[in-house]
Amino acid sequence: MKLNKLSLFISAVFAVSTLTACDFYDEPNSGGDNPEPPEPPVGDLVPDYVYDGAAADLHAFINAAEDQNDDEKLVILLDNSVSFANMGDLVLDNELPVILIGGDADYDGQEGSVFGDPATIAGGDTCVVISNDNMQLRNIVFKDTVPTCKDSSTTTLINVGTSSSMGSDYDTVESKPSGVVLSQLTIDGENLESKGHDGDHTDWIMVRGNGTQIVNSLFTNKPNEKGSIITVQGTSSSHKDVVISHNHFDKYAVGNTFSGTNEAFGIRIGTSSSSKTDYVTNTTISENLFTDVNASRRLIYVRTSGNTIENNTFEASNGFISLEGGVDNTASSNVIINDGAGDDSGKYEAGIRIISQGHTVTNNYIYNGGRSKTGNEVGSISILDEELDSLEKSLSTVANNTIISSKQPFIFGKSGNCTADSEVAFKDNLIANGVDGVTSSDYGMRDDCVLADTSTWEGDVFAVTTLAKEGNYDVVAGERDNLGNGNAEVAETAEGNKVYLATAEGNVAGKGASNLVKLTAEQVGPDAAE
Repeated sequence: MKLNKLSLFISAVFAVSTLTACDFYDEPNSGGDNPEPPEPPVGDLVPDYVYDGAAADLHAFINAAEDQNDDEKLVILLDNSVSFANMGDLVLDNELPVILIGGDADYDGQEGSVFGDPATIAGGDTCVVISNDNMQLRNIVFKDTVPTCKDSSTTTLINVGTSSSMGSDYDTVESKPSGVVLSQLTIDGENLESKGHDGDHTDWIMVRGNGTQIVNSLFTNKPNEKGSIITVQGTSSSHKDVVISHNHFDKYAVGNTFSGTNEAFGIRIGTSSSSKTDYVTNTTISENLFTDVNASRRLIYVRTSGNTIENNTFEASNGFISLEGGVDNTASSNVIINDGAGDDSGKYEAGIRIISQGHTVTNNYIYNGGRSKTGNEVGSISILDEELDSLEKSLSTVANNTIISSKQPFIFGKSGNCTADSEVAFKDNLIANGVDGVTSSDYGMRDDCVLADTSTWEGDVFAVTTLAKEGNYDVVAGERDNLGNGNAEVAETAEGNKVYLATAEGNVAGKGASNLVKLTAEQVGPDAAE
């Protein structure tokens, strides 16, 4: 058995116990060209220490601690029976990977053991800065903690990596760490002050570096304030291969006071101007649930290249999956369920919006979009012309999507800002109005602008009263067929789930999306970790 080698000073100041054993360390998936969503990282981590001292003393304790288990990492269990608060600044810049786990004091890390209930940091100013590789935070609740990290003009709660502006305040240099894991976290801002439109942007998590995993976590009750829940920086080609998976994003900006602004986002990928949008950040956002997340316009705002947003579920939320910057981004197999009203009467209810920059929009499902609004930004799938006219546009693909009872299923451009150079290949999309008791006569598309002549249509089927509002697109057999409002044979995949897909033997068989999963709260977040 190894002895605890902490100095007498540290032993006097901190109340700790040591545990000894050995294990192996699973290197986090750092991504690659096409990173798979990871298995939630669990178990088999043997604590070197159990910590039950003051949260504000944790930084000094970590810096004095040693690797008791000779496993080339420092595992510290935060005792979940202790009430932690007022953490202040915690900078993880150690050479050894530091792994902070909340749990029962008797958790030993042996096979089959479980963390137990999370440790809670309740209230007070809090800033966690991670500036070295392979650090991990697991099974910890941040309850009403006030974000205080200062990253240029943004305030954050957890900073993975650091900017050059942070050096003097956090005794660190600019850093781009790899292999960071944030798992089974809960960040709950239920009682935090709502700043509204005042002050800096506040991001709960800011990410720089390579291969960070944010998995099986709950982000809830972010107050009405400018900023994002998560921002992945795009200012360097080294910021890449981030995985955001199996999380529950719930209740942000309830009341939607940011409608029509560009101030509140769920997730941002990239923050720079068009000069940096060609950086391939290769972020994967998959199998997350968004409920009552009210972004101003853009719920997931993508401004870099090569990113994938897939297999997510959005319910009663505002803002688009917005592929407006970068090239070759993909939105696939997402389920979007709108309630027809929303906090903003449906004006910016969830949908997908792109510019024609080689993006792919396939196998998505959008229900009941914008029922009570018909503005020139309200489309379930929107193709914008005007916002990045200076960039050379390239073919985007919109295929095998199902849009049900939407006020304006497709929208092209924005009246008064048309360029007629957006090139899109449409194929086998299903647009079915008059479903689920919706009887109003709606258009299949709002065509204030026209697409490039090189755009193509193949096998797209509409069931609407009028195909195109301005009449720029007529019915063409085999390209744009119209069955008439309410005449598509679709059925709900499960009673009450609002997912209506083409029936196997019906008149639109093979059209639109298929094999979709509508996620529930039980399938994501900390309690769903295996």
